[in-house]
Amino acid sequence: MDTYRPFADSAAREHRDTGSMLTRRELAISWTCRIIAAGIMTETLFFKFTGSNESIGIFSKMNMEAWGRQGQDVWELLASVLLLASPRTVWLGCFLALAAMGAALLSHRAVLGIAVQGDHGLLFAMACTTFAATLVTLWLHQRSIPNIPPLNDWPG
Repeated sequence: MDTYRPFADSAAREHRDTGSMLTRRELAISWTCRIIAAGIMTETLFFKFTGSNESIGIFSKMNMEAWGRQGQDVWELLASVLLLASPRTVWLGCFLALAAMGAALLSHRAVLGIAVQGDHGLLFAMACTTFAATLVTLWLHQRSIPNIPPLNDWPG
């Protein structure tokens, strides 16, 4: 286990790879959550990139059509790739996915409502599921976040 040194040179500090630190059970949970989160995010990419009527309607209601839809799409694609690419990039993919899903959840609560265009809350449920899966993944990989000590190592 690495010792947290806040003033140590970050380039000299070894990167903490959580892939080898996780138990077999934690690794299975991590991969399951990562696949669920990335799967949901990539599934919605098709609708945003192709400009489906539902996607255009949602982003038009928020006055973000075109730039908001495409920006969110690229953001979620990057998050999905980082979640699945390497144990060293999982933490960054988690932060990106949490930000994207946090924005989606806030948009649903503040502007769109839970049920959007008669979907009975499916998009909201998918955002909640992705947020939860990403949060679990981030918790499991918290030791790989550079320059931040794991939560269970905080003094006090």
